[in-house]
Amino acid sequence: MTIHKTKGYDLFVGIDWSGAVGEYHHGIQVACLTADASHPTLVKPPVGRAWSRQSVIDYLTTEAKYQNVLAGIDFAFA
Repeated sequence: MTIHKTKGYDLFVGIDWSGAVGEYHHGIQVACLTADASHPTLVKPPVGRAWSRQSVIDYLTTEAKYQNVLAGIDFAFA
C-alpha cells in the first residue's frame, strides 16, 4: 500500500467514530501517521480500555497545539 502524504501537515489522524450510545465505546478507534512514518499506528485511549468522544476531541486539540494536524472522521451524520 502506498501512502501519499500532504505537505504542510505533521500528523495525520484517522478516526472510526462509533454510533453507539453512551460515554465510552470500544468501537471508537484512533490511528495516526506522523510525517516521517511509513505506516499508521493505533493510538491507545488515554484512560481505560476505550475512547470516549470527548477524549478523542481532547486528543486532537492537544496535538494541534504542537503540530499541524489533518484529521479524518468516519461517522454518519444521521
